[in-house]
Amino acid sequence: MDRRSKLVALAALLLCANAKAFVSPSPPPGFGGSPGSWTYTPPSPAEQLGKVIRGPGPMIPGAGASSAAYRLGAGASRVLAGAIAVGRVTGVGLAIGVAWLAYECIEKKNGSWVLTCGFPTPPQSDGYQYRPVHNSFYPGAPVYFPSASQACDDFKGKAQAAFAGGNPTATIQGSEVVTCAVPSMKVRVHWKIGTVVAYSDYGAELYRSASNCPVGWYITPAGCVQAPPPQPITTEEIEERMAPKPLPQTLPPGVPYPLEIELPSIWNPEPIEDTPPGVDPKSRPMRVPQGEPQAVPNTSPQQYRQPVTRWAHSPTQSDPWRMDVRPEEMTGTDPKGIEQPQSETSGSPEGKKPEQFDLCAEHPDIIACQVFKPDELEAKPLANKDVPLSLNPDGGFPSGGSCPQPKTVQLMGQTYAFSMQPLCDFAVGIKPLLIGFAWLSAALVFLGVARRES
Repeated sequence: MDRRSKLVALAALLLCANAKAFVSPSPPPGFGGSPGSWTYTPPSPAEQLGKVIRGPGPMIPGAGASSAAYRLGAGASRVLAGAIAVGRVTGVGLAIGVAWLAYECIEKKNGSWVLTCGFPTPPQSDGYQYRPVHNSFYPGAPVYFPSASQACDDFKGKAQAAFAGGNPTATIQGSEVVTCAVPSMKVRVHWKIGTVVAYSDYGAELYRSASNCPVGWYITPAGCVQAPPPQPITTEEIEERMAPKPLPQTLPPGVPYPLEIELPSIWNPEPIEDTPPGVDPKSRPMRVPQGEPQAVPNTSPQQYRQPVTRWAHSPTQSDPWRMDVRPEEMTGTDPKGIEQPQSETSGSPEGKKPEQFDLCAEHPDIIACQVFKPDELEAKPLANKDVPLSLNPDGGFPSGGSCPQPKTVQLMGQTYAFSMQPLCDFAVGIKPLLIGFAWLSAALVFLGVARRES
């Protein structure tokens, strides 16, 4: 008998027993892992909102395949991005995945993945080129830089190298650009010799002239370009960049890798339109009809009673699909009752729970059903009663006796004797203990009887 057949048989027993119990259906398709590390491989495209994905739920006797919602863990976006980047998602799923990556500035151009925005861009031209003037640092032909900051940074490096070359015992503590503007610039080099800490300043003139790179264009090692070049990005960088991002509104079908599940199951969830954004949908109990409605005698308007089984989600950490199952009766005026499984909503008819035996309703006078009211208690003195006590020893314990004669037996022509003396010696030794225990037992019995009589 497979697990599904056992589940149906167990549900039938529950109906016969008129009691509730917990049932654990098999996990729905696509689930793997274990408590604390569940994974989910979507078997088909699934509609989801935020990080809550909706898909098939476990099989329920009488209701067939149910629905469920699953909150994906933090690693789901990382896994999906990696699968798309290496080409493991194809067809419609690839189109959805590529659009998802493009929304985060990741596109594939000329066969390679690149960032189209959201990364440090090259400096933009202001329409000029800059030339530092310092005979020692820039001898010979003039040297031009596409921006003032690049000219000043180059001058800072030469100043630090010049100081280190002229002071071999000094330790360079760092350098900074103090002034970087036409017509002059100044760089400060911090150094240390022994215990002496100081700095030295280097200055130079800064000239500018018209540049061939238009204003607003980008200055790159390959030349002046109108738009910033895309930045190459690896698969690992794509995964890191997409890990904190929300998943696409429709999960791409054909994801070959299991996704990390944070909340394994929300069984029979409320519709998407009833779920606020960013909030987990609520699980709704379900009633499964178990027979035709029967007319309730002497009711006006005519009432009908129908047997149903109520399935309610009652998950635990180790069993996220556990169900609380109990038989109920639904009462209403519809002679057809419910013909298909019905989810409980605010407008659903109330089911009648199995009647419970009320001990106090049947026997209100017993002590267990009395209400303790300390303010109504009245203090009454206890009566004293003298009970005579006396102990009369019984002389029935024998004081003498003799040990039986040894037992003899004939075996193969020889006579063998078995002495009883060791047992007799043992009995004589424990006799005082037995008498003492007898006295103690008698005293306890006597005191107990006297206490009950008082």
